[in-house]
Amino acid sequence: MDPILVKLLLCFKALVETLPSNTQQKKVKEHELCSRYLQPFFQSLFDSNEDDAMLFKWMNTITFSCNSDGDQPAATNNRPDGCIENDRKTIGYVEVKTIDYATNHYKINVDLHRLGIFGKTALSRYSLNKTFQVMAIGTNLQFYICQNVDGVCIMTELNSLRLPISLDELPQLVPYFDRLYNIVETIYNNCYSKDNMLTTTDTDGNNGTLEPKILKAITEKTVDRMRYNCFYHPYH
Repeated sequence: MDPILVKLLLCFKALVETLPSNTQQKKVKEHELCSRYLQPFFQSLFDSNEDDAMLFKWMNTITFSCNSDGDQPAATNNRPDGCIENDRKTIGYVEVKTIDYATNHYKINVDLHRLGIFGKTALSRYSLNKTFQVMAIGTNLQFYICQNVDGVCIMTELNSLRLPISLDELPQLVPYFDRLYNIVETIYNNCYSKDNMLTTTDTDGNNGTLEPKILKAITEKTVDRMRYNCFYHPYH
């Protein structure tokens, strides 16, 4: 049987077991968002029992803390909210914000920048050709692939979708089954593959990335937060 299809079926099973029967009227805090809504979804899709034994994890330690050269971008001194890794390498990163931040372009775009730096640094540190990233704003998910192309790090959006927040809403995910299948298949074919190894030495973990202080200076000059944010696709 198609292994991607099996993962999607296990994902639906996990959602059925963990989602509340009805939509909550009370605001969902970040801890509940991560543990009840996102973790069953991410674990079902991204845990791998193959030889590489990749696991989805919420992070409690500083990313790349064992790096002693001191040359990595400053953002890597912070930890992502989650990652997909084994004992040898990290291939995916997750950033989470509650739905309250949906209109805060600054925080969303800074998190997206952080995801790009995490992915770019992983390409260099683990000699990978591709990594993937997930941005979660509430249960709105955006998926990205970070790839080394001739020494240039390119971060491309794959697609986006919204997870249901109750069993009542679960049928709404069925029409997007094909979209989810394509997202997971692309991630597995590119990032979980044994061929996901850098074949050139062109990638430098420091080339061409805006430092966080420069990014902050750019974003803080703009006072209009009501403009359309082309990097975020709300579904709520």
